[in-house]
Amino acid sequence: GGSTNPALAGGRSGGRAGGSFGRSSYRPPPISRPMHRPGGSRSPMLHPGMYRRHPAIYFMPRPGYYNNRGDLGGSGAAVSDAPTSSAGSESGEVIEMNDLVATTNERTSPNAMSSSRRGTKVVDPITYYAALTGVYGMIVYKANRSKNASGDVTNGSALGPGVSVGRLTVSLDISDRDDPNNALARIGDIAKKANIRSRKGVQSLVADVSLELLRQEAAVSAACSSYSHLKSEGAAERTYYQLSTVERSKFDRESINKFGGKNGLEEIIDDADNVGRVSGEPPQNKATSAVVTLIFQIEGDQTKIPTLTSRSDLKNALLRIAADAQTEEALLGAEVLWTPERRGDSITEQEVASLYPELRIL
Repeated sequence: GGSTNPALAGGRSGGRAGGSFGRSSYRPPPISRPMHRPGGSRSPMLHPGMYRRHPAIYFMPRPGYYNNRGDLGGSGAAVSDAPTSSAGSESGEVIEMNDLVATTNERTSPNAMSSSRRGTKVVDPITYYAALTGVYGMIVYKANRSKNASGDVTNGSALGPGVSVGRLTVSLDISDRDDPNNALARIGDIAKKANIRSRKGVQSLVADVSLELLRQEAAVSAACSSYSHLKSEGAAERTYYQLSTVERSKFDRESINKFGGKNGLEEIIDDADNVGRVSGEPPQNKATSAVVTLIFQIEGDQTKIPTLTSRSDLKNALLRIAADAQTEEALLGAEVLWTPERRGDSITEQEVASLYPELRIL
């Protein structure tokens, strides 16, 4: 006896768990390998911006030492070839590093230049390389700023450029709702225990649900998938939420809704054992069909799931999603949706075919 609450009885119940966190601001620094001389020597080669500690001399042309064509005179080819002449000679001279700064004003003074090259300055290597480094840094900064303004995700991810957005839907046959090891019961338990406040928690949620679906392979009757790759994180996020909204609209009520991330925390958990049926009355149907859907957005172009035509395709897709979702911080967002959720609810094969026409029998 008792009356049924019309607000709770009837209709399809569903569950949702997941989170969306966006791109992490931290990226591990790239690994740079030192350059080595050919022939097996381990002594690093010099390149712009690197200096040895031990050189003590530079061979530089004397100020004003130019020939009639305006070219630098003398060989100036190597330190070992540098002549050591008196300060008044017209050949090159060896300048100690200690004297390099002290003589800069003298060498760059217009009075020290010949009349034909007055105003020409000799720039020491430190100033030259500092200027070169500054120009290079400005070019890189402007390039990164332009890339960030467009929202493109083109590097920094172990899984490649851009963002992958996908959906994988599986239909299962549940023979006994009272069995605590049936797919719906197991996924419900995983969702309730999941820490959806953190990216790591959602990564574990996706991996655990994928593993559970692999274990429940015998109960799978049909499956389908969709995939898209986008350059912009903003476009990927819009596509992700469109997929989520479409799937959630197939439920009349979400008796479990746990979703966390950058937009805060949303958490609703009803008493799934009692909601939707007459108090004290046992559930009428122990057998039901069920549908579980995984939606994800993962950095890179590696999480491409093909059209599912066999159980082997489904297995490979679940393995790839589980692995990529746990790679560094590549998971931008993911959620698991399942129906029915309430203990007294059931769904027929005809209803599944009507709500999920893309499903293909495996």
